[in-house]
Amino acid sequence: MNKRGKKILFLVVFGLTLFSGLILFKSKNFDFVQAQETLSCEVRSSACGDTKPVEVFRMQNTTNAHAGTPTGSSYTYRVCCGGITDLGNSCSGNYAVVLRLSSQTNAHVQQNTYGNYSYPVCLSAPSGNSISIAYRSGSCNADETTLASMSGPTNAHVASTAYTTKICAKVTGVNISVSVSDGVVSYGIMPTNTSKTTIDLNDTQTLTNDGNVTENFNIKGQNAPCPWTLASTPGTDQYVHEFCKTSEVSCASPPTNYTPLTTTYQTLYTGVAASSTRQLDLRITTPTSTNCFTQQSVDVTIQAVAY
Repeated sequence: MNKRGKKILFLVVFGLTLFSGLILFKSKNFDFVQAQETLSCEVRSSACGDTKPVEVFRMQNTTNAHAGTPTGSSYTYRVCCGGITDLGNSCSGNYAVVLRLSSQTNAHVQQNTYGNYSYPVCLSAPSGNSISIAYRSGSCNADETTLASMSGPTNAHVASTAYTTKICAKVTGVNISVSVSDGVVSYGIMPTNTSKTTIDLNDTQTLTNDGNVTENFNIKGQNAPCPWTLASTPGTDQYVHEFCKTSEVSCASPPTNYTPLTTTYQTLYTGVAASSTRQLDLRITTPTSTNCFTQQSVDVTIQAVAY
């Protein structure tokens, strides 16, 4: 899991069990919990620091004030922000313009949709984060933070909260997640050295990108504890578990288009947009012979990573 920029690695694990010839697919979800990062800003009469280390711009006073850039003004009052990993005030890379200033100090301000003031002040964050700035009458939305207020859209003064128009900001981090529906496949009773697919069972699985960025889906299997070894061909205590990318190819004539699972990740689908789905079919072939007659677990794991 990569915690920088709120990149979340998400896994869904299918548990496959064998008991006296009965093979049952069941799902288990493992969710990596991460504290939610939230942008927070306030006006201070001293240097930015501690939980709000990023200085966005300066103000001459807390009301009816001219503005200044962080490096070009000696004003005491500062708009300070924090709460997001590697937050910054750069106007390059992944950033949004908060205001445009008429000069580096003693400046009037305008909203970022205007272009005739030459000194922008910005919020920046690591690639993958979404940064938005809005100017709202009355108050910011619940999921936004208030940086300051302004007297109008251009040629304006600034204040902490005195003016009706509030300068609102939001940083939305990367969320990577995958879900599987219905997540449970029952193969039923199977003899040794026989095969069955999810198509036979009318139980094709659907994978959904539940994150907010484009993702890749990966897949892997595992050895069973008796042991059964995951292999590319069946043998004594060797079983085969295969996958087919139903959204891209026909899976109706196995083993055509079926790929044996391994115990390391293989690419399943790439470039899956947020909220999009892909379908997956599976095929299992039991060992040619076995001394394992107790319950077996042979998990299949779906992994989502950033595209």
